[in-house]
Amino acid sequence: MQLSANEIYQTARKACLASGYPHDRAEDIAHAVSWLQSAGFDGCAALLDMLAEAEKGYVLAGLHPKRVGENIVLDIGYLHPAFEGIAAIDWLLAGQKGAEIKIDRLSHPLIFAGLLWQAGHIYQQAFILASWDAQEIIHLPNSDVGAVAALSCLKSQISIRSGDRQASLFSVPASHSVIADSLWDRLLELAAHTYVPESEASRLSGAGAGLVDND
Repeated sequence: MQLSANEIYQTARKACLASGYPHDRAEDIAHAVSWLQSAGFDGCAALLDMLAEAEKGYVLAGLHPKRVGENIVLDIGYLHPAFEGIAAIDWLLAGQKGAEIKIDRLSHPLIFAGLLWQAGHIYQQAFILASWDAQEIIHLPNSDVGAVAALSCLKSQISIRSGDRQASLFSVPASHSVIADSLWDRLLELAAHTYVPESEASRLSGAGAGLVDND
């Protein structure tokens, strides 16, 4: 099935809301998923994997930066993109000199890669990543999407800090992408939980087309 970037964003956002994510996190995740699809990654499949975990319940770990020499380090034992991930990116974007995030274990790295790319592009901030799993330093955003593929393979011992330069202006234009029917049906099923049940009272309050035609 071929779908537009906006269709993917809207449905992903509703699926996140139905899974109990707050509105701000749902929007960030949905933008990342839509971008990943446009860039040729299977963002919808990654989202469904993450939401399946969320349905089991999740407790946000406390984030407590500490000073190490001249640097401020945020140590995270286990990072979930929608919870510690978004909070950690916001903390890094705050621009504290010498700020660094250290992650012992990362879940759903493709979603986290999409979030980092989006944040870097929107706020024109480069990120530098190093890991025991990587052969070389990863820069995001970069001149191509290969860095996202590299980050999506990382699982543990990751260090992230802000770069000394502005992020690359390279962007992936929003476009149509192909999604397996079974994946899309599952996202639609989740998104449907956010819809107001049809009734006369709901139509009077503005749901659906309403009872008055002003067109």
